[in-house]
This record gives sequence, C-alpha cells and structure tokens, in this order.
Amino acid sequence: MELRGHELGSMCVLLAMLATAVAAPIANAELRGDVNCGGNVTADDLETLAAVIFGDASSGCGEADVNADERIGSADVVALIDILKAPVPPGPVVTFFGLARADDTLLPPDPVSRDGIAVFSRSGGRDFWIVVEGKPGSNGCKVGPCAEGVPTVRSECRPQESVSCVLGFTDLPDLQIEASNPLGDGSPAVCDRSGDNRGGIPGIFPVTFDASVNPDAVNIVNDFACRFVDGNGQPVARGPNYPCVKDAITEEYGFADPTSTVEFCAFITSVEQFPPDTATMLTVRLRDVMGNVGPPAQIIVQVGP
Repeated sequence: MELRGHELGSMCVLLAMLATAVAAPIANAELRGDVNCGGNVTADDLETLAAVIFGDASSGCGEADVNADERIGSADVVALIDILKAPVPPGPVVTFFGLARADDTLLPPDPVSRDGIAVFSRSGGRDFWIVVEGKPGSNGCKVGPCAEGVPTVRSECRPQESVSCVLGFTDLPDLQIEASNPLGDGSPAVCDRSGDNRGGIPGIFPVTFDASVNPDAVNIVNDFACRFVDGNGQPVARGPNYPCVKDAITEEYGFADPTSTVEFCAFITSVEQFPPDTATMLTVRLRDVMGNVGPPAQIIVQVGP
C-alpha cells in the first residue's frame, strides 16, 4: 500500500502516540481492533496495525480496517487508540468464549470470522463443551458464581474465595447466555437438564436479555445457564483448580485465558444439540456479586456446511 507524503507524516505522529496509549487488554464481543488475532485488543495490535499499513505484515483475521471504512490507513490507528483508551466497564469482562472438544482440548475458531464474530465449525451438533471465562471489571468485584440463582450477598465487593447462591429462576443468573436458535427439542421447561423428562433450550432472536422485550427471556436464560456445571454437577462457576479444558500437548488442565478468575462449562449432549446445517449465534455476559453486568461477547457455532 502506497502512502502519500502527508499521510506518511500523519502516520509518524500517530505512531508516536503508542507510548502514551492506554494498553489495558479489552475483550470485545466483535473483536474490533483485534488486528493480530490475539482474542482481545491490546497495544500489540497497534504494532501489528502499523506493520500492516506499511506493508510489512498482513492481518491474519482481517480486522485491520478498525474504523470499518473499507480502507486501511492512519484513521484506523486513531480508531484503535480510541478503543484502547475507552474506560473498562465496571461489570465483569468475558476473557474467553469458545468451544472445546469432547476430550477437553480447545477447538480453534475458523480462520475467517463473520462480521468480527468468531465462528466454530462442527460436523455434528453435540459432544463438545461451551466454555465461558471471565474476570472482574474496573470496580474489581468478583464475578458472580451462579449459573443458577443469585449470590447470597450483594451489599459489598466481598473478598472471600466462595460466594453461595440462592437457587431459583425468578431472576437472571450471574452467567447470562442465550442461543439464536432452539437447542435440542427447544423445550420451554426451565432447567430440565436431568431425569427422564430432559429437554432442550428455546432460542432467543433478536438478542435480548430484557424481559420487557421478550417476556420469556428470564426463563430461557436460566434454562441454558443451568447446564453450566462444576466438577460435582452443580450449576456454579469453576475456580482455577478445577477447569474443564486442557492443553492438547501437555494435557495439563488450566484456564484458556491466564487472566481469567472463573470458568463456566457446559457439555452439549443430544438433549441440547445444535440444529444441523445451521449457524447459531451464542451471546453471553457476566454479572458481578454487586449486580453489575459486563459487556456481551458472541460466537457462532456452525453445524454442517
């Protein structure tokens, strides 16, 4: 890509801002600004963007057009710096959202995303893990552990290692997740994940967690979230000592993102299987123990061609 003289001068000034740009990692639902395909947005993306602009590198995931004007140049550097300087939300940050195989090893996303959303292709709609990890937002409050119910305490940012949950389905849980298509038989029963009458999960489209927009949202979100269980089968988050994913080479278990503080895991069986020959979008967000909700993250699960 050839740059005119005034553009090159502007680039030099903008790249000088690298030293002062805020460099805190930012998880973004559409990964806008993730030029190096690292899964989040950091100062490293600025370096990659500069290399792309000067023709020294190519963007592996096609996110170099940060401002979405169908051109790559100095304006994208400004847009990326704005993203990095944006305040970190008070609610929890989704640090990882993806799939793992039945053997607990992470499944890499497809090389090409759709509108910036990672795509995971599967030949079948079952026998894999959905994995969600998170960490505290800017207020430092712990991520709520409840995939069913709500924490017993909301009055303060509690530092203790464990927070118990009041079970029930009258409110959204701390893990808030939904699918754009029905999973399994789409049963409207809430949390029918075990027993002889096990059933699937209804879909929600368009995406909303607001019961005033979709009166069934609370029930549907609870129905999906309660499938995320710990090693004892309880609908709560896993800590760093009990993750559900492992490294494919070392076979050591650990969080997918080392900055994560909690992990939620759901194994998809024939009961919740994704529809064939269809792309299903999953949307997730997390809530902390004080009730603050963080920004959403999304992935697409493509089953079949």
